[in-house]
Amino acid sequence: MTIATIESRLRDEHEFHAFEVDAAIVNDLIYRQNGTISTALRELVMNAFDANSEKVELLIWAEGFDVKDVGDGFEDESSIMRNFKRFGTPHKEGDAKYGRFRIGRGQVMAFAQTTWHSKTYQMITDVRSKDAGFLLKKDVNPYDGCHVYGEFYTPLDTHELLRAIEDVTKLVRYSPWPVFINQIQVNVQDGVVWDYEDDKLKISFNPKGRYGINLYSLGILVKELQMYRYGITADVVTKQALQLNMARNEINENDPLWRHVHNVLREELRKRQGNKSKLTESERQAVIDQFHCKEIGFCEIAKLPLLKDVRGKPSSFYTQLAKKRPWTVSEENQARIADTVSTRGNAFVLPRSELDIWRVKSIDALISTAKNNLGDGCEENNARFYRRLLSEVEVAPFEKISAGVNDQYALIPLSDLTEMECAQRNALQYTAANMSKRLEKLHGEPIGKRKLHIGVSHSVAWTDSSTYIAFNRKTLSLFDNGMQGLTQLVAILLHELTHRDGSISSNGHDMAFYENFHDAVICASIQNEVLGNAITSLRNQYTTELTNRNLPFPKWMAERDQSSIQISLLGSAPTPLLTWFLNLVELQPVKGRGKIELNASSQRLQDLRGMVDKRVDAMLRKHGLPVEQMTDFDHLSDYAERAKKYAESRLPNVKIMLAKEGLLVTDLAAKILSGYTGFSRRCQFGGLTALAEDEGFGVKSLHKEYRRNIKIMAGKGFSYSSNFRDDWRDRDMTAESLADGGKEARFAHYRNVLEELVDGITDPAEKEEFLDRAFSDNMRKSLNEAKK
Repeated sequence: MTIATIESRLRDEHEFHAFEVDAAIVNDLIYRQNGTISTALRELVMNAFDANSEKVELLIWAEGFDVKDVGDGFEDESSIMRNFKRFGTPHKEGDAKYGRFRIGRGQVMAFAQTTWHSKTYQMITDVRSKDAGFLLKKDVNPYDGCHVYGEFYTPLDTHELLRAIEDVTKLVRYSPWPVFINQIQVNVQDGVVWDYEDDKLKISFNPKGRYGINLYSLGILVKELQMYRYGITADVVTKQALQLNMARNEINENDPLWRHVHNVLREELRKRQGNKSKLTESERQAVIDQFHCKEIGFCEIAKLPLLKDVRGKPSSFYTQLAKKRPWTVSEENQARIADTVSTRGNAFVLPRSELDIWRVKSIDALISTAKNNLGDGCEENNARFYRRLLSEVEVAPFEKISAGVNDQYALIPLSDLTEMECAQRNALQYTAANMSKRLEKLHGEPIGKRKLHIGVSHSVAWTDSSTYIAFNRKTLSLFDNGMQGLTQLVAILLHELTHRDGSISSNGHDMAFYENFHDAVICASIQNEVLGNAITSLRNQYTTELTNRNLPFPKWMAERDQSSIQISLLGSAPTPLLTWFLNLVELQPVKGRGKIELNASSQRLQDLRGMVDKRVDAMLRKHGLPVEQMTDFDHLSDYAERAKKYAESRLPNVKIMLAKEGLLVTDLAAKILSGYTGFSRRCQFGGLTALAEDEGFGVKSLHKEYRRNIKIMAGKGFSYSSNFRDDWRDRDMTAESLADGGKEARFAHYRNVLEELVDGITDPAEKEEFLDRAFSDNMRKSLNEAKK
């Protein structure tokens, strides 16, 4: 007996009652579909196009909205009763582009008192003050199409209004028919590059300003797909209507058109991933999703970097299987020990969160899934190879793998540190303070002072992110590894200062951490530079600490090749001309109030003379000015004369170049830069002493130290060097103090040195002979008077 026969017999034998819809359901259709103003207005736009309108004009303001179309409207009163009064009257096949059940209009009624005007009829709704329903007015002035006017129950503030306009614009971005919002057409598609197109859809990959995938059904936005599903960003516009739910915000997974979209996006991901050694996180999760859905097999993904260990380091199944070491899983509270186990290479440690991404409960389940999904295209030899490797995986409990690993952090009291460790700790503390100040300026947020401790742990360093940073005692050995070691120490210090949540409880690094660390390493301007300044600070302070404590210098610091030049300034900060000059010759200053410090090798200073001329020539060419060559004056036999003429010929163009650089200088400053080689032959500062000749450079004096016991000082009108003894009474004399004292003070200083030299000769006859041979009568008289 057929179902039709049974139904016929039941109708004959019993009363038939059709189902009814309670009024509460109508309220749900109005209030609980998809409650935003922008989606409610989108429904009015879609209804207009379903009614064959060729355009829609939409006005939105704080108190309400106005939507006009030129479509069919409501034909007569019966169509109003059938299609407006009743919710859920289905569309007939082919009579609508978007609609199915005629329920979308209810959304806007939840937000506003509305008036619908079509032909000679008006329908007025006010669901908050009256029951769900409408007032019908007849014989009003006719309107072709449909005009919907609304007054919001709650007026929009400025932010809400702008957001509504932006959202509606996005929702109708690819509408095939014109849509005007506040008299501006918002669906203009000029300039859109469609990277893929067929008879069912078109796609623009990586559209500007988009994240994830925006899915448009016939040009109207349906939903935003999360990026991890496909690993790409795109705008997808279908040429036919997708099958959607009643609220038109969710797709039907069984819709053939959606399956086509899905397959095209998956294929695009396959093309992009290839055998890439690096995948973005969204690409990685998209491939894992493909594997989980059995759209691709294990043989296709075995060599892709899809597994992330507890440190967040990606690797492939093939790499980890080939290492033949145990696999284990760590929980969130075991992160620090797990990091140590993973770093030591004792095992391949997966965090529990990684298994969640693979949608399995255990490593055994992950291995089993891989075995069961090798893929249809996997060759038999490859299948046997991977089955064997997967079968050989040893899964061990984390407690067993981590047995004996110490995760304790102990701080060592200052009193228990050696004298050398105290010097190293103080140098790191000084550098951390300087680095914190620079990072605060760079990031625009407070970091605060952190005390520097020395401790014992398996980590090279750690922090609580607010009060202290601790360095492992063993890490201090980097001080003996030259500038490379100092660079490593500064990098570790920057790492700990970048931590905002403490590196003790967790070793995780979110995107904000990487962004802050990157910005600190690569700065937009030299004034905000962090690493180079910190390395210089650490070296200088370490030198000071060793000197003050009379500790031996490491071999790499004892070499005379590297020197430190302190430049005393006439003002509190470098002048624009001095800053320009130091940038020109790539000497990076460490700035202090009234002084700057440069670090350069002897060879670097020797090369400085030739470098200045070459860089000035480059600046002349940059501004299209002629460049004189020394060979142009080879006809002059005297070298000094040749150099003089060469500098004089360059002078006018150098002055023009400096003016173009925004620097107004005196003739003397331009002359120094024009003939720097000639000026630079005066002393051992690579010509930097010449900068003290003109106030435009703002240099008072220069003071250079090769070693603790050697000082070379120079300024305007004097140059002096001495091999100082540690106990010499004037060992703290600086070029600045010599310059401030004037000529008489400098002569007095020289006399003190000579007195000490003469006093060092103990034999009276030898001393008298020395005075006769080395000093004039006036000098001898001066010395004798000084001794009285």
